[in-house]
Amino acid sequence: MAAFIASTVLTSIAFFLLGAFRLGNVMGFFPRHILVGSIGGVGYFLLQTAIEVSAHVKVEYTHEALTDMFQATAFAQWGISLAVALVLRLALTFHLDRKLLGADPRRRGMFVPCFFLVVPIFFHVALYLMQVDVEAARELGWLFELPEDKPFYNFYRHVRPGDVVWSILPSLLPTMLSLTFFSVLHVPINVPALAVSTRSGVSVNRELANHGLANLLSAMCGSVQSYLVYSTSVMLHRSGGDSRWAGYTLTVLTFLVWVFGGSLMRLVPTIVVGSLMFHLGIDLAKEAVWDTRGLVTPLEYSTIWLIIGSMAALGFTEGVGVGLILACIFFVATYASRTHDAVIARERRGTLWGTPVRRMPAHRAILREPMRHAVHVLELHGFVFFGSVHHITKRVQNLIDPGRSVGAAAELAKARRRRIVWPEYTDPATSAVVATTPGSAADLHRPQFLVLDFAHCQDIDFSAGEAFVKLQRLLAAHHVGLVLAGVGGDGRGHIARALQRAGVWPTHRAVPGDRSGIVCCATLSGALEYCENAVLAGVALPPPPHAVVALATRNVDAERVVLAAMVLGTAGNDDAELRLDAQLFAATTADGKPLFERRELAPGTILWRAGDDADSVALVLRGALCEARVAPSPALLGARSRDSLVLLGSVAAAAAVAAASEHTEALVAAAGEDPDEDDPAARWMTSLPGTAVGVRAFVTRTARRTACWVAPLGHFHSSSAAPGESSSSSEGDEDEQQLAMTTVVYLVRRATLEGMDPVDALRLVRLLVRADEQ
Repeated sequence: MAAFIASTVLTSIAFFLLGAFRLGNVMGFFPRHILVGSIGGVGYFLLQTAIEVSAHVKVEYTHEALTDMFQATAFAQWGISLAVALVLRLALTFHLDRKLLGADPRRRGMFVPCFFLVVPIFFHVALYLMQVDVEAARELGWLFELPEDKPFYNFYRHVRPGDVVWSILPSLLPTMLSLTFFSVLHVPINVPALAVSTRSGVSVNRELANHGLANLLSAMCGSVQSYLVYSTSVMLHRSGGDSRWAGYTLTVLTFLVWVFGGSLMRLVPTIVVGSLMFHLGIDLAKEAVWDTRGLVTPLEYSTIWLIIGSMAALGFTEGVGVGLILACIFFVATYASRTHDAVIARERRGTLWGTPVRRMPAHRAILREPMRHAVHVLELHGFVFFGSVHHITKRVQNLIDPGRSVGAAAELAKARRRRIVWPEYTDPATSAVVATTPGSAADLHRPQFLVLDFAHCQDIDFSAGEAFVKLQRLLAAHHVGLVLAGVGGDGRGHIARALQRAGVWPTHRAVPGDRSGIVCCATLSGALEYCENAVLAGVALPPPPHAVVALATRNVDAERVVLAAMVLGTAGNDDAELRLDAQLFAATTADGKPLFERRELAPGTILWRAGDDADSVALVLRGALCEARVAPSPALLGARSRDSLVLLGSVAAAAAVAAASEHTEALVAAAGEDPDEDDPAARWMTSLPGTAVGVRAFVTRTARRTACWVAPLGHFHSSSAAPGESSSSSEGDEDEQQLAMTTVVYLVRRATLEGMDPVDALRLVRLLVRADEQ
């Protein structure tokens, strides 16, 4: 008795600790079909117990046990119990409860208790009619054998603390811990299962704490462990006991039966308890294996049956364990067998669809057509683990080597795999060796950079990290650069840490255009811009049109000649209209001033703000201009930022971009506007040399929708230099060059446009519109 009380105290402490540390939330991760399988297992145990209680036999799948179970008296006892349960099931199926008690659910819930109260009356009437003595029926097992002369407090007569051998308790500690574990295991399973059956919400943590209090009171009363019993709880709920007062009433009635019901329980026939268990067992088994047909997948349905079979063969705890193992196996198998959409949300080619950088027409033409296959983006999502990472590796292998599944090499590989399954003899001297040579078509369509976007990826496990290591080696062998995007601006996010643990992380500054290492970028837009810079660095620009070259012979300023070459595009557009457009860069106003007004702007200078009049257009010659709905604060505009040795590729350094973006969003929110990522005006755009800024508002004579300012120092690199200007320098002079760098723009004023000849003014407007569209 002392050991039972000690185990009850241990159970109480265990329940309290589980509830205090909120470990009941772990049950929220239990698959629903596991709980449904547990419900079916409980139903099986109730059916088994019903036979054992009714016929006083042990249900085992042996010849002797089956013989005893189907012996005439035993078969009659549990057969009648089963028949009573089936009669009740038919009455409920044909809605007899609704016909007798009405449509009120609480009144209808009393039908089942009243039915089982009537069964003992019919039983004793049958005994009277057949003239069978009650004691004779008890001897045959139709009534329970209970001691008649024992008071309810007889249990406490054995409580003598002085007679306890305390030295034996330590040796019983493993048994007490086993009892504690068995009790604790039922609650996290039974409580969610009861919530599933009753279609109600439940807090497992609160239930665990309540069980701790109940077991503490039980230990104080000298009793054994207590926990929620699923079957009786379901019966109480379906009988209308779905309130606190029903629980209190049940407690009082149970206490009264314990005190005064000893002699009354001697008159209860075993078929009442047996039929009650049959009724609950059939109900729970139906809920598990019949009501779920068509609602779960075939794998989940087979899991439910396997859990029930495991519980029947091994036990309740073992069956739940088997169900969890099967659920894990089936989850991995299902997730691994799905298409690559399970982990690859989207694939994109090129960079123009998402880059935040506006470039000159020649560069955009290169990125649009000849280099369209140079960058391939895989946007990942979900949890990348050992069961889904193979979708990524397989897709990348098909990108790098499109002919790996066709041709002589693929047939040789298939034959090799067949020989593994069914070996066949091959003469090495006569066997031909098929060699593959790289095809020019595959090389043309093979990307130069592969961008993996982890922005919507939840996490990565170690096995997936190892797969990325092998993937990087494959890419390096084919001279394809790996760019990781969406890993956070500081490299301390959970995705970044997972990649660092796996070794998929750069250790030094990547040289632009180097495709043998790894480059990490804070955002996808930064990764796209890095790839653009690397692709354009290895491509020579075509010669300028002849009309632009002719400007140099007319004593036109060299900077305007360069600006004309960038804005007008390549020699392919060399026609009469192009010559007229080129002449605009040499034109002057009525007072002899150039049509394009030159301005040198220091980093951080604000050209205009949102809401200002659109009285000018800026053509970028050198440096970069930034546009957004709201300009950042002067502190961010004037701050000098440096790219991290690891996080590369963004127009702005990762920290400055993050800070400026947060500041911009805060200002937009303060203004009462909702920032929309799909709205171009809500994005931070950077215009490089050869682009026109502010054209749409200028032409439509509307207010500015965005602010425009000069990119801060460190936010633009060699890509913002005009063609023809040297960008090569030693690392020691890099800071001095950036400090001396100023942005040069040429402005077209509205006042100047209004003073021009209408034909020339219209031509200039068309030139600006074409530059903005490109």
